[in-house]
Amino acid sequence: MRFALNASTRAGLAPDSAIFQNLLNKQAFFMKTKYYILHSLLVVALIAIVTVIIWHSKTTTQSSFATSTSVATSATESTSSKSLIHSSTETVPVQAKVAAKTEVTPQETSATSSATTNATSTPEKNPALFAHLVIGSQSYDLPIHEDETLLDAMQALQSSTSFDYSGRQYTGLGFFVMSINGKAAADGFNWMLYVDGRPSEYGASALIIKTGQKIEWKYEK
Repeated sequence: MRFALNASTRAGLAPDSAIFQNLLNKQAFFMKTKYYILHSLLVVALIAIVTVIIWHSKTTTQSSFATSTSVATSATESTSSKSLIHSSTETVPVQAKVAAKTEVTPQETSATSSATTNATSTPEKNPALFAHLVIGSQSYDLPIHEDETLLDAMQALQSSTSFDYSGRQYTGLGFFVMSINGKAAADGFNWMLYVDGRPSEYGASALIIKTGQKIEWKYEK
């Protein structure tokens, strides 16, 4: 009787055990599936990270190379420009190297010359308002006008007296005096400019004349 009951009881429990086992199998399958999915996602993420790192490294290297190339090119161009400027400067005459820092254009020369001519027609002379131009044994009074250069004064003097000069304009350097009162530069001799007994730091087109100055052109080597 007991044996039969146990047998029937086991027979009644068997289906439940099978269902339970089935559930366990499904749960294990889902767990494995989740594991594989997570593992795949992790691998994809790692590959993406490595790709980004490699790309960033290549980009940085290319940028650094481009920057260094640009700096080297700029340095080369700067050196070439300095060499060219130095070479061109060496060919300029001695007086042109010392010449004006500002270039006098024909329009400015004409306007200033006209103003100077009008000023020189004034009959009264006040020594305190003149600079003195000396050339050998000859001397001339140069009226003082605001911001007037020696070249302006010489142009006015040429138009109103027997004083005569000629020369050449060098772009960016100023006016180079080549002849004064018929005596031209030759055989290594040039007209050199002095102010108050000292060699001038400026040429005729840049020297602003001042009251009482002694300005002298000397014919020397």
